[in-house]
Amino acid sequence: MTKETIDVINRKCHDLRHQVAALRVIEKAREREAVIDSLEEAVMIYDQAYKTGNEVLDTVLTEKGLVCSQNHIALSCIADGSLLEGMNAVDIYTLFGNALDNAIEASMKLPEERRMIDVHVHQKLGLKLIIISNPTPEITMEEGKLPSTSKEDRQDHGFGLLSIKTIVEKYDGVFSVETRGGMFILRCAFQC
Repeated sequence: MTKETIDVINRKCHDLRHQVAALRVIEKAREREAVIDSLEEAVMIYDQAYKTGNEVLDTVLTEKGLVCSQNHIALSCIADGSLLEGMNAVDIYTLFGNALDNAIEASMKLPEERRMIDVHVHQKLGLKLIIISNPTPEITMEEGKLPSTSKEDRQDHGFGLLSIKTIVEKYDGVFSVETRGGMFILRCAFQC
């Protein structure tokens, strides 16, 4: 995934060089406006930088935000990353990385106008809450069980949610997933 992100950035920078060169020679206002619009879209990649108060969370959100941007997925994030203080950096990256990878994969199966992911990290009633939700194609879940992978290679896939559950339990938290109204909702709750 990191290689893909670097490739996106390199491609955007390459395109920017050509667009700036084109601006120097374009005389027609309409053509110049089209290039400027394209430049604005290309530099929006830097709007994907997050500042939540947790450097690891910022890193994973920025990386996944670039992937979302490239795939026309709206990523909304309201997060107080300082609430994750005391969690191991690898656990934060793994938890959010797996959750966002799953949400991105589900979003890619939907029409562009339905592609969105919401991330919330906040405190309520003495609990630290992580809630990640996204529209999802129809999935079936047996009560009390995690959904199974949609990938054909079930032997090497389907461990993301189990990994998240293990991390949450490591910190004496509670983990749940549900589908409701066409949405997949992952919740993690920890004592403050």
